[in-house]
Amino acid sequence: MTKSLGFLGRSDSTLGERVTGHLSGACQLLPLTDARVRVDASDVHWCGVRLDTLAALLIEAPLIAWPQPIAEGLAGETASDTQRRGLAFRERRALHVSALRRVATRVPTANDPARAALFAQAPALALERLSIAGIPVRPWRIAPSADAQRGCARVAVTAEAGPQLACGSFALDVELGARGARAYLCVGAATFAAARVSEHLDLGREPLELARDVPTHDGELARRALDALGLEFGCVHISDHAVALVATAIELETWDRACDGRVARALADWLQLAATTKAPHR
Repeated sequence: MTKSLGFLGRSDSTLGERVTGHLSGACQLLPLTDARVRVDASDVHWCGVRLDTLAALLIEAPLIAWPQPIAEGLAGETASDTQRRGLAFRERRALHVSALRRVATRVPTANDPARAALFAQAPALALERLSIAGIPVRPWRIAPSADAQRGCARVAVTAEAGPQLACGSFALDVELGARGARAYLCVGAATFAAARVSEHLDLGREPLELARDVPTHDGELARRALDALGLEFGCVHISDHAVALVATAIELETWDRACDGRVARALADWLQLAATTKAPHR
């Protein structure tokens, strides 16, 4: 019997439906959050589907256990009952995170849950690892938010929802070249380029403005960066032929609309290829 593919999608996204529309075989389209999960030994049941028996799995966004969910008090509820509900939320999220990490050791998975979450929570770590791997990286530092420097992109030190304006006591400062930066979305062998992003290395509001050309050197650099980090897809910000930031929490649906469905097609191509050629993460 041919194994099914799997797509874990965000609750606010319809990208999974477009991805499955490009697939010739069966694909289990499942929610990433608010799922019913059970782990029996090595079996992972996700909304009634055994993820560990899939041929390949794609996770639309990193699932992160931090910041921990906090329960809001309900009318007439005691403080202890609210606390118990909060603990239940946290335990459920931790179970989901652990379950996906277990599945990735048995099923070819994009992106690896542990790596995607790590680099979303610590973008500076991705830059450091790229530098060690010999990938050109823009100068950067972790600095007090009040200590701004001209010519630097100032972003939050964590990027669980993608690059955002810095807030809090510290910020990630990345020195950009004179022409700013571009964002390159890579999905397997496919590369898409956005026009110049904002000074905060975010893509701004929709509609996403695509670049008319994808410089060969920068497109190859973006793919090399993701390969060095062990990621199957991601958004790589490049300035003057060096990496300024890598984002694993991406609005893939926004990119897909801007690219007339080509992102969904690339994701479907990865799933079909992974089912026969890729190995699980170890």
